[in-house]
Amino acid sequence: MTSTHLIHTRLHNQQLLTSFFTKPEEVVQWLGAVQAQDYAGAKWAIAQRCPAITDKAIDAALTDGRIIRTHIMRPTWHFVTPEDIQWILAITSHKVKALNAPYCSKYGLEQPFMERCLNHLQETLTGNQQKTRSELLLSLQEAGLSVTQEGISHIMIQAEQEGIVCSGGLKGKHHTYRLLTECAPFVNPLSKEEALAKLSLRYFTSHGPATLKDYIWWSGLSVTDARKGLALIQSNLVQETIDNQTYWFAESASPINDESTKVYLLPNYDEYIVGYANREVLTDKQTQIPRGNILFSNTLIVNGQITGTWKRTLRKASVQVDITLFRSLKENEEQSLHEVARQYASFLELPEGYTLNISR
Repeated sequence: MTSTHLIHTRLHNQQLLTSFFTKPEEVVQWLGAVQAQDYAGAKWAIAQRCPAITDKAIDAALTDGRIIRTHIMRPTWHFVTPEDIQWILAITSHKVKALNAPYCSKYGLEQPFMERCLNHLQETLTGNQQKTRSELLLSLQEAGLSVTQEGISHIMIQAEQEGIVCSGGLKGKHHTYRLLTECAPFVNPLSKEEALAKLSLRYFTSHGPATLKDYIWWSGLSVTDARKGLALIQSNLVQETIDNQTYWFAESASPINDESTKVYLLPNYDEYIVGYANREVLTDKQTQIPRGNILFSNTLIVNGQITGTWKRTLRKASVQVDITLFRSLKENEEQSLHEVARQYASFLELPEGYTLNISR
């Protein structure tokens, strides 16, 4: 397998080359989880894998509980489906709790005080109630629980890991919480081995070709658990060695000889970037990438490689897209860039479309 083959196979498996998904939850379930601390960007990440869907349609999926936004795995905000959240929490929440513990101590949130807070949240949200973090903070304080602005964040992370709360719908521009049990259906619990195998297969099918190190980074699992998960499903995968690195992926009809120009305006933290510990294959050695963490940037991808960054400015009825290139674009690449900018304006349902500014 060459680097070009690897890139095209990833684009194919990530549903960026071609996708037949029509619902946001189908994309999220295929990928296992979608990093989503930048909510607006994460919605656009889904849309590029789900043709013709709109920004508001993804808001509706969140409101309806067809996708959930919560802290999970590494940990950070992710989209995950109601069908998957419980078994993923079962194998990843202990690490998130351990990372949260020092902050809980710092803000006086140790047991049994934390238990009192969690019990109050459960009582307050029972009956399909959906409340913002600020509303829940006020409710805790009114109940005589001395919780600070800093402390409420860590209480909510703990409540997510305990399977008590998850995301609700938007209240204006603010996110809300609701009870997980009122959103996610009861599912028969998986054994640890079953859950490790399921998460491993989900990752290598949707993100492969990828290494074990990539999987450890993405999942947040321990080395031991990640190795065990891969061992359980490796007979279902193809193994390739590139530059002394072992890559695993599910066999698929990847269009490896596709020579067409593919251009993407990927948001920050897109799974195509954030899903791997090693991102060297995403950069051309002749292309000078500025210093800094590329995860924090919206990236321009041309034929699978990072070719620039971009920013958006929303107008009343249009969007301005400002591109900073790391190399010059060919004429057909620039035409494709205009096409994806049009798709972005359509996703946002802006009647006056887009303006595109390109600089180096």
